[in-house]
Amino acid sequence: MVKDSGTIDGKGEQIMSIPIPKTDHSNKENRPCSPAQSLANSLKEMSQISKGKLKKRTWQELKNQLK
Repeated sequence: MVKDSGTIDGKGEQIMSIPIPKTDHSNKENRPCSPAQSLANSLKEMSQISKGKLKKRTWQELKNQLK
């Protein structure tokens, strides 16, 4: 945890520090793909939708699919 150092930066302003929670990276096996792969998949899907190969989905349809 980072504590308030009370130091002053080069502009004469006090620097405030806030506690930074530790990130638990032990659940990597629960992720179906990497963020880069997820973005690539989304871009491919957007391209197919714009070409008319995939039907546009409403927010409600997407929520129901994710359930």
